[in-house]
Amino acid sequence: MLNKYLFSVLKSFTEEEWKKFKIHIKSQDAISGRKYFPLVNLLSKYSREMDTLGRIPAHKLFEKAYKTKYGKQTLLNRQTELLNHAKEYLINISVRKNDASRKNSYFSELLGRRLLDLYSRDMAATEELINENLFDSDLYRYIQENVLLNASYHQQNKEKKVALDVYFRHSRILLADILCSLYRTGQELLIQKYENIEHGENPVIGLTDLVNPDLFFKELIKKNDRQFIIPAIRYYLFKCIQNPNDKKYSARAIKLFYLNEKYFTEDFRTDIYRTLMTYYIMKLNSGETEYNNELFRLYKRKLSQNLVSDLRMSGYPANVFREYIVTGLKVRQYKWVEMVIRKYAPLLPEHLRDDEVNLATIRLCFNRREFGKALALINRHKTKNNLHHLDSMRYKLMCCYELKRYEEAYIEVDKSKHYLKYNRSRIPEIHREFFKKFLDKVLKILNFLANPYKKDPDMILYEIENDESNYMMKEWIAVKAHELILQYRKLK
Repeated sequence: MLNKYLFSVLKSFTEEEWKKFKIHIKSQDAISGRKYFPLVNLLSKYSREMDTLGRIPAHKLFEKAYKTKYGKQTLLNRQTELLNHAKEYLINISVRKNDASRKNSYFSELLGRRLLDLYSRDMAATEELINENLFDSDLYRYIQENVLLNASYHQQNKEKKVALDVYFRHSRILLADILCSLYRTGQELLIQKYENIEHGENPVIGLTDLVNPDLFFKELIKKNDRQFIIPAIRYYLFKCIQNPNDKKYSARAIKLFYLNEKYFTEDFRTDIYRTLMTYYIMKLNSGETEYNNELFRLYKRKLSQNLVSDLRMSGYPANVFREYIVTGLKVRQYKWVEMVIRKYAPLLPEHLRDDEVNLATIRLCFNRREFGKALALINRHKTKNNLHHLDSMRYKLMCCYELKRYEEAYIEVDKSKHYLKYNRSRIPEIHREFFKKFLDKVLKILNFLANPYKKDPDMILYEIENDESNYMMKEWIAVKAHELILQYRKLK
């Protein structure tokens, strides 16, 4: 395919969406002289093999669909036109998904035409729609629009008192929406700051520091005001990230979330789980290892509800699948890790699935001390992903060390340094730095083993334990440094 944007849109379609897209194209063909159904019908046959489709030249696809040859410019033009049809289809999907937005557009049109009787009849059913969606913060904006339309209707109907009552109600929904947006944005900004992504002073954080709404939210929760449950959860999560050492905020957020969890949308639940996971990971990174168990319980609860949409949107190397594996291994739940690999790996995007499964299995073998098996997996697997190759080299080096094949470990250090040097532009700087520091620490330990009397192992341990910078496999390095002390004492 020559048009990368068209290909990326087609690649995003589910099986069901392909069926509906073909119907959409048929309807477009009915009013247009240019027919695209033969091509789309052919493309749909590759819905489960999109990588294969990506390798087929465009001219061959068009020839097969239309039994005729086209020039390069014509092929480009036709693909651009098909992309426009795909855009229209995506717009239609979006409109169909958002029933509240669709109804608001309809009601707005009725009021604009002063069709007040029809508005009155059809609007009557929307009160139930508003109440049903108070647990979906993504719809707050549409609920606001709906309430304002209702106020406009009463104004046009010369019912001023009723209109003012409706405006009062709108102010409460408006506040709920503003609070959600404020604390959700503030939370994201704090996470970015934690990850050393600086944008300078931000007025959002400044605004949140002006007042302390603890009492405000406590009173709302006591009243069981449904409109403010989501804003309260957003507030407590924001305070979690802002004050990670104050456990009352995480406890309040979790309690309120779990009490109302059955009412929330799948997207909202997934988002809250992701935020709680981030909070626990922050605690772990500060050295509070007891949070491994908390994080593991959170993962189990999330998966028990089949909240897996974030697996399908995974990237490399940062993805939730990898987080499940790492945490499961830290709490020694090896059978659970096997289950995650078997059950959830098929949901990962095709382009990273094999690499992630390979790395997960290597990690599992390494933690079970099956170093030979891990080495065999590393040597068999071929990848084009530079970051996965770094992961493989790291585990190969550690396996060689654990098997006391120190000469091979030296060779792996050299190979890794060469790989970093000659793939500098393909590997993000942060990964290069983390890997370099890891190699330096391993080299220190190897050099001691080669000449144990040249340097005091206590000094090596001191240098490692007092290095506050981040690097790969920090815990493993610390364990190996402590083992040096024991070996040295035996030698003496």
